[in-house]
Amino acid sequence: MVFWLVYFFVVLLVGLRYGTTDYENYVEYYERFTTNSSLEAALVFRDPGFALLNYASGYFTTGAQGFFLFFAFLGISLKLFVYRKVAPYFILAVVGYILFSFTKDIGQIRNGFIGSATLFALYLLHNKNHLYWFICQTAAGSVQGVGYFGYLAPLFRYFTDTRVLWAALIVAVILSALGGVALDLSRLLFAIHENDLTSRLWRYVASPYAVPYRFFGGSMALVVVALVVALVFINQIYKASTYNRTFFPVFFWAGIVFILFRDFGIVAFRVADFLFFPILPILATSLIAQSSRASRPLMYVIFVLYGMAWYYPSIIANNAQYSVYLFR
Repeated sequence: MVFWLVYFFVVLLVGLRYGTTDYENYVEYYERFTTNSSLEAALVFRDPGFALLNYASGYFTTGAQGFFLFFAFLGISLKLFVYRKVAPYFILAVVGYILFSFTKDIGQIRNGFIGSATLFALYLLHNKNHLYWFICQTAAGSVQGVGYFGYLAPLFRYFTDTRVLWAALIVAVILSALGGVALDLSRLLFAIHENDLTSRLWRYVASPYAVPYRFFGGSMALVVVALVVALVFINQIYKASTYNRTFFPVFFWAGIVFILFRDFGIVAFRVADFLFFPILPILATSLIAQSSRASRPLMYVIFVLYGMAWYYPSIIANNAQYSVYLFR
């Protein structure tokens, strides 16, 4: 009963939001693919999965808001399913989701969806459903191209030696302090081979969105803290659930990418949005589950305070307002 109450509440909260980031653009997408375009036109769109979902939803929704509700239903269903199956404390994991990822679901809805789809894909990967993992990850990438980065998940599991991880973290922090590597890497890839992917990357490089985030800023510090804590308590995290042997490497290397790509903030945060933040509640609740009963109240407080450190700047400090479609 608790699961279903939480489930319907979150789906409605996300699906009925109005006027958030890129809201008008998503309305335009929906209208384009349900009124003025054919299926063939939708499929040539750069993100064919998202275009196809828009097109298909036109048959059973009455407007763009209906599509948003449908899209929220898909994403939230996948995410909460995994949390219920994997996280030691489901409700606490949902609290973590609200603190870490909720703003992505109500704003940049594709980021939220590919985070959910990738989380579910990792669940399938751990259970050795490789074909379904590939299909699910491909679906995530077809909704937004950065989702294809999830194809690397099986490789991450081969780089879990703690000495290698500590070395990677130290090197990443040093390179980030020197300015980051993302822009130089983007230019190199574009120079080596110009194709649709590198062209899109280059347009980001040349756009106003290609701005760095501060090395001594809060985002960098919070990611580094999370990685350090995870490495220090890695044995406890692994002991809590065998699933963490699949989730942790992806979480860690996504954090490394975030640190290294400091000079290309939009890409750094998109990688973090769908690989770092959705996994964080699972690992955090795993660590809490392995702590002593006497220390758990303190762990709960630390968890919420850490989450608020992410939530506060993304919602309150930026004056982000949540509006309900029914009361617009």
